[in-house]
Amino acid sequence: MKIFFLGGSFDPPHLGHFKIAEKFLKKCDLFLFIPAKRSPFKKNNPIASPSQRLRMLSFSRFISSKIKIETFELKSKNPSYSYLTIEYLKRKYNPKELNMIIGKDNLNGLINWKNSKFIFQNCNIICLERDSINESYSKKYKNISFYKFDKKISSSNIRKLFKNNKKGQWKKLLDQKVLDFILKNKIYIKNIY
Repeated sequence: MKIFFLGGSFDPPHLGHFKIAEKFLKKCDLFLFIPAKRSPFKKNNPIASPSQRLRMLSFSRFISSKIKIETFELKSKNPSYSYLTIEYLKRKYNPKELNMIIGKDNLNGLINWKNSKFIFQNCNIICLERDSINESYSKKYKNISFYKFDKKISSSNIRKLFKNNKKGQWKKLLDQKVLDFILKNKIYIKNIY
């Protein structure tokens, strides 16, 4: 079994996340979204609760038998360390190939992640780049691949759009069911209208 997985806060999950899954769907047997309880590199908890983030992810029209949401990190008492997730995925699925998708912004710090050596030894790193492709890492680390990905969407920018009440802009970045859920529950700002 060949698995690709994408971790993150998904606060909120946006169309860029789903486009990533779509991009790699033909290359894998299973694509996993793995929402983090809280990133070890972030000072604050996500704004949306774990159950709200799970609901928003599940609303995506892309969720299917081949794309699943894995709740290991949300249920864990430990911080959301990638090496623990990789250990869990290897135990649960026993994949022939395990591929972790990250953005280029995470690549430079990857060597400082907890048990980074274990990460490099136990999965392939798929790095998404919005700009030019940098091959220096693939020479140093044989299991890093680079893919061009030009969707410039981030959850933090979407939260700012909600805070500043930029209605026309957030509609282009979110699945309609996700947007409806955010508006109904007033997740990112207290008074939307």
